[in-house]
Amino acid sequence: MQRHIKPLKLRISLGLVAGLFLSGCFSDMRASSSASGSALGSNSLNGPLNGACGSANGTMSSNAPTSGLCNAGMASALAGSGPWTWSCMGTGGGSNASCNAGYIGTNMHFLVTPGGSNVTFTPNSAQDIASGKTASFTLTASTDNTLSASVGGTCPIGSFSGSVYTTGQIVAGCTVTFSAISQQQLPVSYQDGVSAAPSGSPQFPNMLGGYTKRPAWHVAGADYYVGVPSGIVLKDPTVQANLPSGATYNADTNSVTVSGTVTLSGFDFSLHNATLLNVTGGNVTVDNCRFAVGSNSGALGRLVQVTGTGNVTFYNNEFNGNDAAVTAQVGQTINISNSGTDTFEYNYFHDSGGDMIDFNSGTRSEVIQYNLFYNIGVNTAHADTLQWYGANEVGSTIGFNTIYQVANQPGAGMGGLAIYDEGPGGNMSDISVNNNTVIQLASCTTCNWTLDSELDLGATGDHVSFRDNYIDPTGALGYTGMWLFATDSLQATFANPTTISGTINMVTGSEYETFPQANSYTVVPDASGYTPSMNDVYSVSSSPSSGTLSAVQTLTISLNMNAQYSVTGMPTLSLSNGGVATYTSGSGTGVLTFSYISGSSSIALSSLSLTGVNLNGGSITDVVGNAANFVNLNSAL
Repeated sequence: MQRHIKPLKLRISLGLVAGLFLSGCFSDMRASSSASGSALGSNSLNGPLNGACGSANGTMSSNAPTSGLCNAGMASALAGSGPWTWSCMGTGGGSNASCNAGYIGTNMHFLVTPGGSNVTFTPNSAQDIASGKTASFTLTASTDNTLSASVGGTCPIGSFSGSVYTTGQIVAGCTVTFSAISQQQLPVSYQDGVSAAPSGSPQFPNMLGGYTKRPAWHVAGADYYVGVPSGIVLKDPTVQANLPSGATYNADTNSVTVSGTVTLSGFDFSLHNATLLNVTGGNVTVDNCRFAVGSNSGALGRLVQVTGTGNVTFYNNEFNGNDAAVTAQVGQTINISNSGTDTFEYNYFHDSGGDMIDFNSGTRSEVIQYNLFYNIGVNTAHADTLQWYGANEVGSTIGFNTIYQVANQPGAGMGGLAIYDEGPGGNMSDISVNNNTVIQLASCTTCNWTLDSELDLGATGDHVSFRDNYIDPTGALGYTGMWLFATDSLQATFANPTTISGTINMVTGSEYETFPQANSYTVVPDASGYTPSMNDVYSVSSSPSSGTLSAVQTLTISLNMNAQYSVTGMPTLSLSNGGVATYTSGSGTGVLTFSYISGSSSIALSSLSLTGVNLNGGSITDVVGNAANFVNLNSAL
């Protein structure tokens, strides 16, 4: 019997040809579909292809989407009349993707449902909101908590105005979730004073609510209490028997005079229309006491005078200025004119008519930490939170304080946090101003600046560091438009060198990386032509410092920092020629040293500059927990 072998071969050949033809057709169709946003999958010869939604997925519109349906796979027909769904179908055994697009209708309403923990909100139930409109909620943090700027839920992201949060435009039913931060939830890496704070509820737990960015540390008066500890029974300082040895009551002046090594603890100096305190020398500690301006305070509104030589410490006290009108320019609640070290910690200063603390003649250092200053200078022109005049200040620390100004100031003055000396013979050297929170909501008639660093009337200074301060300059911006003191207003100068780095505007959440200029005011250069650094580096030096670097020669580069910094890992410096300098030493000091070895050819040092710092997984932090700031570090060697 004859076998028909040849026709069988012909059928196989035709099958192969058909397969090749179809494969080519699939390839052409796939390319065409991809261009329109709905890609067709491959056949089994090319392997499986999973479907993937296109750019139309998740969007909101009043019309059905016609493009961008699929990034991969074949789009099915749209289902629904708004919202719409479709699938991007895989091929060759690949999976399908489910996609959707929402509908915005002009007469539609949606429910916005609030929720949260450690915070109450008004209204406290779901709100019926018209499409395209917003929903607002007024928030209050529970006791011992502060509002968090982080808002969760599914509603479009909105913004805070004080303690009122407003969502973005509502286009579908959604939830909005609020939260508050407790002391236990805040980082413990900062040396912010919370561990030794006195007992009591914070004076202003909602102070930081609604800000885009709040400080990462515990804030005095918001996250922990300062002042006289709760439960303390105070004694009458006018009873001599209550006073320790070295303290004497004078009935004629209604004052207590102290000298020697003395601790005054638990006294109510607000009694009898203000019992005054005079410290005339020695090592004196004043703690757990209450002071308040009264008729005995006189035209200066003074409560405390410190003179002589010795170290004086004030902690866990309350100083109340009672909004008393005092003599302009010279009114002061506390006057410091001693030589030694003065320490103010965990004190509550509030409602002073004029200056709160004035530092006058004397050679000393100040430690001013963990205090709350509330409404300073509310009844007199030219009022400052702190003021120096003709003082010789060396090695002072002003950190983790809160300045909260909500009452309007009636006249000229610096306001905010001003670190300056305006007296002949004054000196400000080696001053650290770090991690302070300055909220300046109040307006001022003829002022002001939120932060200030200046020398005038013959004062001098060097090595002053402002770093990692958080501010709300709303009040200052409303008048001068300036968050930083304008040196040209008084032809003043900065201490040289000075750094002003890491200043955060809590309202916007952004860091100031350039000096302000507004309303004809300027900050830099100062009257001497000097411009401070806006990072944590006072200066950069090298060895050799000039000439030409020979081939394969070592160049030592030193960063002269504005504080002592600890280094972990192996940070490097980027150089303008593409080279890299490696960290070698300096951890725990204020000078960090790096080493660079030149290549096979020589290079002129005048052409070489530092362009950046790379941590490479390591860290550079100061003693209180701040990461070193190297913003815009670009220095010639």
